[in-house]
Amino acid sequence: MLESRLQAECFQWAYNSFPIIRGFIFHVPNGGTRDVREAMTMRAMGLTKGIPDILLVYPVLTAFEFKSETGRLSDAQTVIHKKWTERGIPVHVVKSIEQFRAILTAILLPEPS
Repeated sequence: MLESRLQAECFQWAYNSFPIIRGFIFHVPNGGTRDVREAMTMRAMGLTKGIPDILLVYPVLTAFEFKSETGRLSDAQTVIHKKWTERGIPVHVVKSIEQFRAILTAILLPEPS
């Protein structure tokens, strides 16, 4: 499955399954193809290589990077993910909708201890 399709399906499932997170889960449009002028403008506005695809800021900041089954992290993604995890921000590399569902459900509906 294409990364974009996986991401879209996961986002729609989350949005529909957990209405409480609407407005707290969003895509960071940090990639894609741009002409030089637009890329320069985006960089000036804060575009940063390696930022994860989707952020969830409920109940705490959690990041999701979507990859196809054979997809690999870029060097920039590896650096950002390491920085974030070292500071206690979970970053999940997701390769299937089942994996995403399990992670998000565990975050939002933790097992009682």
